[in-house]
Amino acid sequence: MSASTPILGIHRVPSLTQERYEEVVRRLTDRRGHPLHSMSQLPFNGLLVHVAAQTEDGFLIFDVFESQQAVERFGKTIGMIPKDVGITEGLKLYPAHTFLSAGQATAPPRAMSSPLPGPESAARTALTRWYAAWNAHDVNAISALMTDDVRYEDPSAPRAVMRGRREVQDYVGAAFAAIPDLQLEKLEEWVTGGGAVIASYFRLSGTFETPLTSPGQPALAPTGQHVEIFGMDRSEIRDERLERHQIFWDMAEFGRQMGFFPPRGSRMETLTRRLQHLTARRLQRRA
Repeated sequence: MSASTPILGIHRVPSLTQERYEEVVRRLTDRRGHPLHSMSQLPFNGLLVHVAAQTEDGFLIFDVFESQQAVERFGKTIGMIPKDVGITEGLKLYPAHTFLSAGQATAPPRAMSSPLPGPESAARTALTRWYAAWNAHDVNAISALMTDDVRYEDPSAPRAVMRGRREVQDYVGAAFAAIPDLQLEKLEEWVTGGGAVIASYFRLSGTFETPLTSPGQPALAPTGQHVEIFGMDRSEIRDERLERHQIFWDMAEFGRQMGFFPPRGSRMETLTRRLQHLTARRLQRRA
């Protein structure tokens, strides 16, 4: 999939109703955008087609984005609005094989076509859906993007390795509860030939507002502070799902922002460095 491949988005889920859709539009446009008459009313660009309709199977939204980057801009802009109004399931995304548009009334039709999705395209699509599900705080969508036997590795988690969807769901749900405005912004991505492995560089941001719980351990007290942490992840893909997901953080900076470690240059940091000498002596005796 090239950087300019259009992305098809389809949203038809039980929790999507006309009333909730209209409220999303109002909030997205600061109450000025319902009903929508023009793409210029939207606070993001890159949306080529937007259709909303009531069908016999429920309310339907049909979107075409100009690229994967446009999808990411949309996800960052809309944030938690759908969940706040009661839409609990996310948008399904598909790389377009062919896109036709009549353009202006006097212009000849134009066509955009990309090759049939290959393994690299499937990996990129899986990662795009992964970020969209995280930014929608859709635990079920996140779970559906993993294999049943997923291996999930996060050095900031109570368990360094989690196995299976249930463990990951519990961990992710606790993170969303503790940081209710948590957002992930993908900054860069790389995919191997054949699409077996995809990696990305991202920024996590949000406010640590409520206790972060972990089974069998004391909850972490909220700081009430905004956090902004950069990280990288690596995902092994099988059948268009994440089979293994590894996250890499600067744990010192992560600890400072979450309240584990004292601020740089503080008296507490100086004391902590002195206490390190005691630990070092104990380790030396064991050597």
